[in-house]
Amino acid sequence: MKSKINLKVANYFQFNFILVGFGAVAASILSVESSLIASVILFLVGLFILTTHYRLEISINKNTFTEYLWMYGLRIGKTKEYKNIESVNIKSSTNRFTYVSKYADDLTKIGQPRNGKEHVYKAYLKLSNEESLYLGERKSLKAAEKVWIDLANKLNVPLNKNL
Repeated sequence: MKSKINLKVANYFQFNFILVGFGAVAASILSVESSLIASVILFLVGLFILTTHYRLEISINKNTFTEYLWMYGLRIGKTKEYKNIESVNIKSSTNRFTYVSKYADDLTKIGQPRNGKEHVYKAYLKLSNEESLYLGERKSLKAAEKVWIDLANKLNVPLNKNL
């Protein structure tokens, strides 16, 4: 068994900002000949947006975990101790959101706000001191099980589904 498990938990920036990051990297490549300084700045900003994310590192032998923000290779976070890992839990939840449609239907007009919902599966690591660590979310149960069953097996703990 590995003595350390390191997981990417979530992106720091939302999806639309990640697209801006791709745009900044592309713009930096296109502007190399016109302005080297602007190109380097755009590249660093794009790289920052694309690579900054939350991570969780579990040291099994030391009974410690670190929740941290990964940014340009720097780890910003604190290490904490735990007594025992009890289980990996998958919980289903519904995210509700409001959006504006470009298309009309029988009930709403173009540009009128609509309500939507999305079903997601969030995973948590349950520790013996009643603390839970967020492990991430997936949009399908199959994808969630694929990732979190493997983690539960590595940690030698049960996988509980609260659907």
